[in-house]
Amino acid sequence: MKGIQILPIFILVVLFPSFSASKDLPKIAVWDLEARNTPASHAKELTSILVSEIAQTRKFEAFSQENVRTLAGFTAERMMLGCTDSKCLTALGQMDIAKLISGSVGKIGNVYSISLNLFDTQNAKAENAVSEFCRTEEELILMVQRAVRKLLGLPVEAQAAFTLPPP
Repeated sequence: MKGIQILPIFILVVLFPSFSASKDLPKIAVWDLEARNTPASHAKELTSILVSEIAQTRKFEAFSQENVRTLAGFTAERMMLGCTDSKCLTALGQMDIAKLISGSVGKIGNVYSISLNLFDTQNAKAENAVSEFCRTEEELILMVQRAVRKLLGLPVEAQAAFTLPPP
């Protein structure tokens, strides 16, 4: 009877392997946004939102700068403990990050800005750069959502679209 229960799972795994294995997504690292004439806490929170927005696209596996630091430190610690064979190092340290996003959030006068840069780490070249603007702190989150979608070449959703109101 147990074999009958396992049979459908076996058939799914053999006939439809894409359902059984998670799709490997390209990895993207997001460096902390630099605060320019804005509170550092804003830059830190907007960096977290940026990582989250990228993950929600389901087109990339997103890593914050802190994630990268933690994984790199974990690998170094493992090496000191004797983890030096290639299989172990691959499992711990091989992140294979394909893209890197860096940028800044700033304020000039009454206008906030976010500038993002996308780099292809495997070919060592800049791929794209975008800047977005808004007038209020409340619009900063929408500004980040819009900027990341533009940066990655994704459609900008209607709720994230806005224009600068007149001064």
